[in-house]
Amino acid sequence: MKYTRGGEPRPQQVKHDSSDPWLAGTPADDADSGDDPSDAAAADAAVLLAGRLRVNGAMCECRLTGHALDIGPGGGAQQRIDTAEMCAVVYGEDKGGGERRGGRRGRRFVVHALCVVDGKPFARLHTVITCEARCSASAAEWVALLRAASGVDNSARKPVLVFINPFGGTGRATDLFGACEPLFKATMLRYEVIPTAGPGHAFHHVRGMPPGVYSAVIAVGGDGLVSELINGIMQRPD
Repeated sequence: MKYTRGGEPRPQQVKHDSSDPWLAGTPADDADSGDDPSDAAAADAAVLLAGRLRVNGAMCECRLTGHALDIGPGGGAQQRIDTAEMCAVVYGEDKGGGERRGGRRGRRFVVHALCVVDGKPFARLHTVITCEARCSASAAEWVALLRAASGVDNSARKPVLVFINPFGGTGRATDLFGACEPLFKATMLRYEVIPTAGPGHAFHHVRGMPPGVYSAVIAVGGDGLVSELINGIMQRPD
């Protein structure tokens, strides 16, 4: 440790090994970003985690705040995924479809998001960000903070209950759910499907089912199915 004439420790510049792709850029690189220092200080105050990740095969600087995951040079927003748009953060899957945390796969995790397209809230694009951290401990930290920032942890979530009216939605309800089902599986979201057998089926089922079993109820059909579910829920004693 070197000291100044006044006896105070003199800060030493940290030397980075440029041959190690997992190490972030040098402080000089960050200083040349051209950002307003006051803006940078405000942004850094909200940073939950920053570091290098291999994203979709390319080494990137990543920065997570409570509002977004920024991916790009120096943690800049070359690509930004809002935490409000994230629908799942899962570890790399094994062949059995579960989460695997050991070995090299333990360094990998996947961020799923439903990103708004052209500012239209009902037009969403399923975006998949495959990440690899330097070690399994680093991956676990990223996963934990991403889940906390997004408020989504499907591994601990109760299953959702899906009602499908095969004749609803101009007869396309089954096909519509079939198009969405791969997203449920990819995000490790547990679910149960009940095709309705006729009028009143969904109403009586939700009114009489035990409390606390499901985290959500989904209607795939027309207005009649939605009406049955709302009325059944409203008439529950709890």
